[in-house]
Amino acid sequence: MMLRLLASMAFLQGVSCSNTMGDPFARAVYRAKVEQAVEDHNALSKLDNNLNRRCIIMPMNEGFDPPPGSFSRGHIQMGDKMSIPRSIFSHIQREDIGYPWLFEIEVLHSPEEQDELKQKEEEEAAAEAAEKAQREADKKRTEEEEGDEQDEGAGKSGPKRGGARKKKELQRVYGSILDYAAPENYIFAPDWMLKALRLRPRDVVEVRLAALPKGGLIKLRPHSSDFLKLSNHQAVMETELKHYSCLTEGATVKIKYRDTVYELDVEELLSDGKPVGALCIEDTDVATDFLPPLDTLRRRKKQGGGEAAAGDKKKGRRKGGGGRRGGATGKEEEEEEV
Repeated sequence: MMLRLLASMAFLQGVSCSNTMGDPFARAVYRAKVEQAVEDHNALSKLDNNLNRRCIIMPMNEGFDPPPGSFSRGHIQMGDKMSIPRSIFSHIQREDIGYPWLFEIEVLHSPEEQDELKQKEEEEAAAEAAEKAQREADKKRTEEEEGDEQDEGAGKSGPKRGGARKKKELQRVYGSILDYAAPENYIFAPDWMLKALRLRPRDVVEVRLAALPKGGLIKLRPHSSDFLKLSNHQAVMETELKHYSCLTEGATVKIKYRDTVYELDVEELLSDGKPVGALCIEDTDVATDFLPPLDTLRRRKKQGGGEAAAGDKKKGRRKGGGGRRGGATGKEEEEEEV
């Protein structure tokens, strides 16, 4: 069985489904081999009494919508609930694992891809640390030299406060259980999860039980400023977050209010004042903070380009005196923009 497992997983990691799309027979053979590889891997996990699984992921459709009166009715795409195989639930019951039952869904990579991913994560961490150090240096220099003509250029060269972070490619997201109706070795998830992980239907993922820190601060960035224009947007958010048991930093979640779907980026999660990659928000106290919407940032960036050009022209006319007044004007413009 071990030899068959190794051969199956080698096939799974070395063959792309896209190479078989033109031939229905080859596509069927590929799917059968994928299912067999996943079955072999999970059989060994069960023998070791291990809850970790490999599953074929599929998007949920309206057929998974709970019956009328259920809490998650109409929210299968506006929440983090997934349909999992009953064998996973049986394992949870047998081992008497405490609630909440949260699961990590991770992209399955070949060893070569894992090495590349590790190197990329290290480079991104180094770049983020350098950017943070530069922001702090710019801020300190601006405070020390405020009012000086030189400070106008230095203050505007750094990143703007409230700007959106560069989006990272997520390798894992977290969710909870909707039901146990999924066939063995399959898992059905909301569309936003597949999109966040750049997955296609029938891709294979790692599924693990996760223990996440509970409660803290959530920083969200709406895609549209229309959301913040709602008179009760804070109350709407608190109500709709009840359909999420946990949140993943870097993911884009959806909520629905009065037949309108709003998308929000999870920019930052804090637990006990420390940044975390994921946070359990079920049956606990959380605080939400809304950052400037994406459409507002785009508008400011567009306006900022025109203001910068106009500022350069003004600086050209000021060469000869009166630089102090120009510096104050630049500061006022920056504060208005933020």
